Amino acid sequence: MVAHLPRFWRTLQARFLIALLLVGVLPIGIIGLCIARMDHQTITAQAARELAGLARGLAGQLAIEIEGMLVATRVIAALPEVVSMDSRRQEPLIKELLLHQRLFTRLGVFAPSGQSLALSHDGSLPSVAAVPVFQSALQHGKQDWMVVTRSFSTGRPALLIHTPIRDVERQVVGVLGAVVDLGDLATDIKRVQVGEGGTAFLLNAAEQRLVPHDSTLTMESGDSPWPTIASTGRLTGSGTLAYASGGVTHIAGYAPIPDFGWTVVVERTQAAVEAPARRSWHLALAGLALSACLAGLTSVFLARWLMRPVRQLAVAAQAFGAGDPTAGLPAIAEEAGELGRLIDAFTAMRQTVAAREAALSESEARYRTLAEGSLQGMSITRLDDGRHLFANARLAQMRGYDHAHELIGVDVWDHVAPYAHDDVRRRLLALRKGEVAHAHLEYESRRKDGQPLWLEVMVSVVSWAGQPAYLSTVMDITERKQTEVALHRLHRDLEQRVAERTASLQAANAQLARKSIERERVATALRLARDTAEQASRAKSAFLATMSHELRTPLNSVIGFAGLLLKNTRQNLQPQDVNYLQRIRTNGMHLLTLINTVLDLAKVEAGQMSLERTPVALERLIPELLAQLEGQKAPTVTLQANLPPTIAPLMADAGKLTQVLINLLGNALKFTPHGTVTVHVRTDATTHYPLCIAVQDTGIGIPPDQLATIFEAFQQVDTGLARRYEGTGLGLTIARSLCEIMGYRLAVSSEVGTGSTFQIFLTP
Repeated sequence: MVAHLPRFWRTLQARFLIALLLVGVLPIGIIGLCIARMDHQTITAQAARELAGLARGLAGQLAIEIEGMLVATRVIAALPEVVSMDSRRQEPLIKELLLHQRLFTRLGVFAPSGQSLALSHDGSLPSVAAVPVFQSALQHGKQDWMVVTRSFSTGRPALLIHTPIRDVERQVVGVLGAVVDLGDLATDIKRVQVGEGGTAFLLNAAEQRLVPHDSTLTMESGDSPWPTIASTGRLTGSGTLAYASGGVTHIAGYAPIPDFGWTVVVERTQAAVEAPARRSWHLALAGLALSACLAGLTSVFLARWLMRPVRQLAVAAQAFGAGDPTAGLPAIAEEAGELGRLIDAFTAMRQTVAAREAALSESEARYRTLAEGSLQGMSITRLDDGRHLFANARLAQMRGYDHAHELIGVDVWDHVAPYAHDDVRRRLLALRKGEVAHAHLEYESRRKDGQPLWLEVMVSVVSWAGQPAYLSTVMDITERKQTEVALHRLHRDLEQRVAERTASLQAANAQLARKSIERERVATALRLARDTAEQASRAKSAFLATMSHELRTPLNSVIGFAGLLLKNTRQNLQPQDVNYLQRIRTNGMHLLTLINTVLDLAKVEAGQMSLERTPVALERLIPELLAQLEGQKAPTVTLQANLPPTIAPLMADAGKLTQVLINLLGNALKFTPHGTVTVHVRTDATTHYPLCIAVQDTGIGIPPDQLATIFEAFQQVDTGLARRYEGTGLGLTIARSLCEIMGYRLAVSSEVGTGSTFQIFLTP
């Protein structure tokens, strides 16, 4: 992360500067700013307390003055001259009293009618009978007061005080009125020394500003309350608050005058209150800036003083790294301190390294001579990344290179087959940990031209250029490995061929045995099936013939003779006989229908049903069926159709489709004691070809566990209620069978107590 910083911030000078800022400037700055912040809070709090104190003092003073005026009016109202209600005695007295009461602007005595009797000034006043405080004093006998924007006598904002006048029997005989000019109160309030940017004023119960307002009271009806109401709510008790008005923030203290519901407010602008705190804040910032400048200058001086020998030492180190061990060093002795000891240690290190490099060069020269003359491949590789540091000519020849120096820097792992990486790494790790003295490796590799190459390598750890490295002795074992692989492949192929031939013979024998047994089983099953089918066919044929001859012919005769008897023209039958004959014909018809149904089912199962597809107009067929079944429904059941405006002709067997719909409608009418049975037809939006015919009822419904069995022969819904409905349970079976013959699908959905819906899907 440090390497990505600009160069200046990586220098010792920058670090000195940062250290001085962190150690000296930053704590002083934080402390100074905290003190300035505390001063700011203390000054603000102290100013708020002073404003609240001024408000309480001014509220107490005004309360005393107002209470004194109330007491004075009660005393005047009790004087005998005033109680006499004789204007000749009252008028001189109140004029005299007005001279001694500074706060009273006018005094007057009013009769119960509201007319003035005596006034402290010349002129007359209109009737005050409609004034609320006059009525309160007259009717309730209580002293009352109110503030008016314009008094009758002075035409200025004033406080009207009306006090009842009682005779010796304590009966109210008149009212004493006193007018106090609120401008006088404003004068008292303006005398309060609030300070720079401060003012004091008086609010009424509605928090409207009474005094002062341009040295006079203005309380027009359109005046708005004090701006703090919207944000702080009603003022209660005494306290302080801060609010903004006209873009200026104020700090105010307030105190109530309880008996009048008024509030005294003393406020100053926040800028005036915080002026001393801002001076302290600016002083702290100036001190912080001065400390930062001094720290910067100090760091520059120290860095230059300390860095001169360090730079010289760095230049010498760079020269030594480039191969020049004679570069000059700073002339500082060891006794001069840490820098002197560092320079002496660097000098000794440079001499030691030069000696070791000379010895190492000699050792490497001897090793190269031995390695180059070896008949085996040899290499030196790094421990960390496996790259070649040295390789002899024999190894280059093995790998297909022209010169040994082409292998320098090549990653040895590029020449190890990927599947052998894990095994090679495991063995080399054991060698590095000292668990073994040598690592013996065999792995598949590739020559430079891509030809396969098998190597046997003996690896040990040696020191090369002062760093640990791998010394590898390499032998080419490709021919041996290829021979081993060929022998192994031949042995494996031979075993596989023997196993395949054995398995093939065993499978052939088993298959012959299974085929023989299977043929015998199939022949036996076919014989049994043929015999059973022939017996069933003979039984069904005999049954159908017997039923056709033995049942249908007699039933037709019974039904016919019953009809002839009912058509008796002589009318000599008793009503009871007619009832019996009708029952005979009805039951005969029912039995004939049952027989026909059974015979139809037999024909379907025997596959003797044939189709005659013709165009069928559903918009005519369905209404005709509904009209035909109208007589079979209960009086409480409505039979209706929901057909689209246009229906294309349906290619179907009209007779079989009619029979299906009759079976579904009859089933719906049978199990719907009351409600509706509706036939819906859904068509394609483009071709108007019918897609689905649905018969929906609101009957007893079908339990979910019986939906899978209702289409089986001789099955009926068992809900406890269905047993009272007659039927063979073949109607739905025949309906589904006919739908399948015509290529349709019949589906049902139902809910017990709600009804059922049978849908004939006319397309696959």
